[in-house]
Amino acid sequence: MNFKSIIKNKIPPRWFPNILRIYFGFRSVFYGGNKVQCPCCERSYRNFVDFGDPREIAVACPGCGSFSRQRLLTLILKSKFLTSNRILSVLHIAPELCISDFLKRQAQVKYKSIDLQSPQAEERMDLTDLHLSEGQFDLVICFHVLEHIVEDQKAMSEICRVLKKGGAALIQVPQNKSLVRSFEDPNISTPELRKKHFGQEDHVRIYGQDFKSRLESAGLDVSLLATKDICDREMIHRQNLLEDETIHLCIKAREV
Repeated sequence: MNFKSIIKNKIPPRWFPNILRIYFGFRSVFYGGNKVQCPCCERSYRNFVDFGDPREIAVACPGCGSFSRQRLLTLILKSKFLTSNRILSVLHIAPELCISDFLKRQAQVKYKSIDLQSPQAEERMDLTDLHLSEGQFDLVICFHVLEHIVEDQKAMSEICRVLKKGGAALIQVPQNKSLVRSFEDPNISTPELRKKHFGQEDHVRIYGQDFKSRLESAGLDVSLLATKDICDREMIHRQNLLEDETIHLCIKAREV
């Protein structure tokens, strides 16, 4: 059982984020150096931390726990959304602590986070039925959430609804690009079957090449942002990014 599992099982949920921050702060002391850099916590280290079972090679930031996808997201935020002092209203769905803390440090960001269960979220809310005003946000962040939601088209429509016209959503899901159509089956409903067919006990589908068209059907104009579009080779190496990582940039360009 890893550290996160232990504190989730033994510690009241409201304490979880602060205990994680203390843990990351303690761990970072042992990784002092300047070989690698994390854009989320904006610090340098001698290397990143092995993570996973079987263990991957140096993927997690010792100081904030970020993975490649969160580091790429932060670089996109810095290069495309945080380039001026204009107030940016942000809705963060199922917030990752490293991204949440980064955005809260930005003076121009008006931040709100939601989730049904996460102790890191400010409010409990269902993504398929957001109790939020239409056209409220400049930016919605939704990373590795939609694959957990049975009615994902409702969730996509709600994301579009709460965006301002011209607003953007940054969305990422696990995706098998060899599949022409996403694979889902309502009869695959137990944790054991879901793990066998979808790769994780709480996933309800595997997205395929049609993920873009599913987002477009919700009223979003969609393009892809790839690591190579944001970073040069030196940055990819120094920040330990996955070269083939992609994020869907979704713009509400019309009324729906």
